[in-house]
Amino acid sequence: MQVRDVGGVEAIITWSRATPHVNIVKNGCLPALVAYLGAQPMPDRVQNMADGLLELLRKENKPHNKRVAVCYRNVDGVVEFAPMPALTRIDHDGGSLTNITTVL
Repeated sequence: MQVRDVGGVEAIITWSRATPHVNIVKNGCLPALVAYLGAQPMPDRVQNMADGLLELLRKENKPHNKRVAVCYRNVDGVVEFAPMPALTRIDHDGGSLTNITTVL
């Protein structure tokens, strides 16, 4: 996963005006953006959130532009991380995920 290195007790959840698009920091690691959607969100909400956050970081165009994760609890109460095909598909050109004219 693209944010695994910010796990552990040294990670801090924070927000500042200087870095408004990231909320997890840890010394020695690039910052990350993690969104928790609660219990059993609708599948389209999960996908829309993942695409929107990736687009936000893409437009910001900083070194942490792929450091994003979306998580939620499934029906059994287990935390799951949403798949993000734009980060793993070799045929994605890095363009907008929210533009309906973009071909994936």
